[in-house]
Amino acid sequence: MSKVRAFTIKQVAEQTGISEDTIRYYERLCCCLGQNGKKTDIASIKRGHL
Repeated sequence: MSKVRAFTIKQVAEQTGISEDTIRYYERLCCCLGQNGKKTDIASIKRGHL
């Protein structure tokens, strides 16, 4: 099994030149896509209803 490397948002921002806010914005967009590409809201994700 290969190891997965993880980076903090701050590390990614420093290495790419993209602001932390921009990374967080796109992270939220990705989190709002449920199964099969269906859009859902963050509240539903937190409740576990994908």
